[in-house]
Amino acid sequence: MLACVSCNRGVGGKFDQLPQFRFLERLNARNEFLIGSHHPLRETLIQQTGNSEPKRRSFLMGNYNAAKTGRLINSNWQPAFEYPPAF
Repeated sequence: MLACVSCNRGVGGKFDQLPQFRFLERLNARNEFLIGSHHPLRETLIQQTGNSEPKRRSFLMGNYNAAKTGRLINSNWQPAFEYPPAF
């Protein structure tokens, strides 16, 4: 997940921590919006994550769970400031 410089580094920075689960939900909502709006990223998102909403959700969950399983520390990062969801 992309983040600003202050979120990436320093005390409380995300480094290689997993984001809180709600960010995965926001990512899924953003992807579904882009797919539904026929945005230029539509085809890329479909090809990389699946051709239906359940498949795309499963793709994200599978990758999130695989990353969580491989971690030694089970901490979830959250930013100090967060903009409200746009989707």
